[in-house]
This record gives sequence, structure tokens and C-alpha cells, in this order.
Amino acid sequence: MAELDQYREVFINESRELIGNLNKVMLSLEKEPKNADLINECFRYLHNIKGMSATMGFEKITKVSHELESVMDLVRKGTHPMTLEIINALFNGIDMIDALVNGLEKRTDGIVSLDPLISEIKSCTNSDGTACEEKTETGKDKKQETAAGKDELVKPASLRIDLKVLDELINLTGEMIISKNRLQELVSKADDAELSNSLYNTNKIMSELENTILKTRIVPAEYIFSRFPRLVRDTMRAQKKEVNFIVEGSEIGLDRGILDELYDPLIHILRNCVYHGIETPEKRKKEGKNPAGTIRLTAEKLENHVLIQVTDDGAGLDAEKIKRTAVKKGLIKEEELIGLTDAEAYGFLTKPGFSTVEKADSTSGRGVGLDVVKTKVESLNGTFKMETELNKGSSFSIKVPLTLAIIQALIVDIQGEAYALPFSAVKEVLAVGENVNGSVEYRGKAVPVIKLRKLLLSPDDTVKRAREVIITEHHGRLYGLEINKIKTQHEIVVKPIDSNLKTLNIFSGATILSDGQVALILDINTILDQGELN
Repeated sequence: MAELDQYREVFINESRELIGNLNKVMLSLEKEPKNADLINECFRYLHNIKGMSATMGFEKITKVSHELESVMDLVRKGTHPMTLEIINALFNGIDMIDALVNGLEKRTDGIVSLDPLISEIKSCTNSDGTACEEKTETGKDKKQETAAGKDELVKPASLRIDLKVLDELINLTGEMIISKNRLQELVSKADDAELSNSLYNTNKIMSELENTILKTRIVPAEYIFSRFPRLVRDTMRAQKKEVNFIVEGSEIGLDRGILDELYDPLIHILRNCVYHGIETPEKRKKEGKNPAGTIRLTAEKLENHVLIQVTDDGAGLDAEKIKRTAVKKGLIKEEELIGLTDAEAYGFLTKPGFSTVEKADSTSGRGVGLDVVKTKVESLNGTFKMETELNKGSSFSIKVPLTLAIIQALIVDIQGEAYALPFSAVKEVLAVGENVNGSVEYRGKAVPVIKLRKLLLSPDDTVKRAREVIITEHHGRLYGLEINKIKTQHEIVVKPIDSNLKTLNIFSGATILSDGQVALILDINTILDQGELN
């Protein structure tokens, strides 16, 4: 039984890869319907899915892929031209295969009948759906497939590894880092040059090992980016709009778990761009724009982070309208609008239920979306930022760490207790020398300060006066976090916390320090959300 489950998992993974390739090829084929290479490539992918599913005994997937393969066989032989009807039938068939594969993973089959789809596939070519036989392939096609097979044989070997195994490796690496930090502290006290030199060399080897193990979880952004061209294509057609979708940086690597979590937020953003950003061709023409709008999805590596941006050249949003709506909803007072920057106004768009649309329809006005995006990104220790300009377009930026297992953090002292604070949340540290009353001045501006000791219910010991304030940014606004002092900056291993602590919402995890002490990791975004409410 376990062996069958293993084969099922391999089939699901390989099928999804083939489905992704099929969607990619079909989008190109839609633009170049006479491209023989694309037609042959599409045929081969369908042939592979049919063969794998037949071997596994998944009859419905075999039946759909067989019918699609038959259509593509007619096209590649020149018996029937590639028409819009065929392209639509192929897309619908690929969607059906995808749904059936998802059903296998969930061990459910929600597909009532394949008959309507099979009828659509057959009617688009007036084909009886008979199977294409291998002997009917042209010599050229056979050579191409043989050559492709040879290419695959000489490619570097790859091996699928269960994510649980990788997680265990990373946990062991984390334990190794904790031991390294402890050893480093002991060596610094011993003041032994030879021992220090030996530890330095050991650290280099351990760092290389750590990086290598972390790389095993790193996959190209294309892992999710490849699914978006099809999404944009279907959405723009439903909205009767024209969109040029450009993807850059698909080769940039990111932790597989983080990419999985970013899939839904990016769907929210891309749909938002098509629904609300890009105007209709008629409206764009009137405004002197290209009838086809442009949406650009990019990924860029920034040291230990990855920046993912979605930009469009659509309608944009009016900052003044956002400010007026915020006043109406009681999110800000009229007199507080003075001095409120546009960037700070855009922060209201990520508030639950916020929308500038006066009348909701099926695609807008519910105020759902960007708050979900922000919450998800921040749960990944990332940041979400939006910029928009009326009649020019909008830009959405997501910055996330390469991995969540090991992060850079400040170890801070709050009333004698050690806490960890993700370094990505820190803009600057101010030395204040005494307790702060309400706010601090930062670059000529009063910044509200949150007293962490009160939030953590620490005893108010007047002897331990706050000496430092950490400046951070949230929803486009600056805040200060009052602490006693910064103890050190460390690479820390993130550990899960007890369910009772999770209910407090202000901790994202825990870590073990070099002296063996456990330090809770502060969830800065949740803390600042609570600070705004108060």
C-alpha cells in the first residue's frame, strides 16, 4: 500500500509538471498556431500523460488525454488546421486533467461526467476520436522524439525528495548552528589563538554545509510563475480586455514552502490588476493609451531576500479619494489628513473591508483581497508595499526572505528577558537614554512608540530604564519599539512554539540562544496592528 502511495505521489508531481508545460506551450501556440515545433511538443506532453495514467490505471485521465492527443495528431499531420475551437477545447481538456489530478491527491472524484468535454473535443474536428497509432507518425517526428529522449539521458541526474526529509535536514542544521554559537562563545572566553583559528575554519565548513542544505529547498520562481500566464489569459478574456503579460526573473530561487504560500496572494494581485487596473480597449484608446494594457511580474534577489513585483499601466487609484474614504470609515480623523502622505494613504487599502468602490459588483467593492495578501506576506516575515498613481498604473511589491528556517535577528533585552526580533523589520536603532513618553523624534518627525514591556506584561522595574528605540515601518507609517538594549545580532534557527503561546499572536516562533536560553521571536507586524488599534 505504501509503495502504491509512493507511485501515486510521483505520478501527481510529474503530471503537474507536464500540465504546466502544456499550458505554457498552448499559450505560445495560441499566438503561433502553425508552429510545427510547438504542435509536436504539445502532442508529446499529452502522449506522456496518457502513457503514465494508463500504466497507473487512472482511466479518466487516460481517456481525456487520449482524445486530446487524437486532435493534436490530426493537426500535426496537416489533416486539420489549428483553430480557435481546437485551442479552447485543448485548454478545457487540460483543465479537466488538472482537476482529475487534484482529485487523486485529495482522494476524491468530483467529476460527474466526461461526456460533455469529450463531445466538445470531438466536435471541434468532426473526429471520431480514434486513437493515433505510433506507426502513423512521420519519420521526422520519430527522430525528434528519439533526439529528445537522448537529450534527457545526458542531462544531470535529479531526484525527488520528500519535503519532510528536507525539513529534518534543516532542523539538524539548526541544531548544528546552535552548537556552533555556543562553542564560539566558549572560545571567545578562552582567549586561545590556535583554538580560535580552528573554530574559524570549522565555521566556514559549517556555513557551506548550511547553505548547501538550504539550497535543497530552493526552487525557481517559475515553479509558480508558470501558472500565471494562463490565469491572466482567462481573466482578461472574461473581462473582454487585452493584456500583454510579461514575466521576468523566473530563474530566481526561493524556498519551496514560501513559494507555495505566495501563490494565492499573487493570484489576488494579478486578478486585481486585470479586473480593476487595466481599462477596456475602448477606454484606453480614448485616454491615448495602447489598447492592450501591460502587466509585468518580476522577481529579483536582494542578498538574503527576494523582491517580487507586479506592475500595471492601468487606471491607478486616487490618493485623495482613499483619504476621504478612510475618514468616512472612521479610520482617521479629518484633521489628521494634514501631512498624511500618499504612501500612508495607500496603507488603508490593506485594511480589512476597505474599498473605494461605492457600489459592489461581482468583481469589486467588497474590500477583500489586499488585506489577505498583506497578512499572508507578513506571516512569512515579509513586507508588502503598494504604490499607485491615477491614470498611470499601480505597483505591488512583496519582499520575503529566501528561507524561513534560519533568519538574521536582533537579540534584545526587555526588562531582563531576552527576545528575538527579525532583522528585516529594523529600519534604524535610536539611543534615547531614558523612558520615552509617547513618541520620539526621528528625522524631524514625531514617531509613536510602543512600550514592549507593557505588551509583554513585564514588571515595570524603574531601575531598568529603556535606552534604545527600534524604528520600524508598518502600513507606510513609522513606529518605534521601546527596549532596554540590544544584546547581539545573531543568525537564529526558528522553532515552532506551544499552541498556548500561539494564541497570544505576538510571537512567531522561538529560538535557542548560544547560552542555552530560549528566546521568543516577536511578531512585529501583529504587535504593530495591535498598537494601531489602541
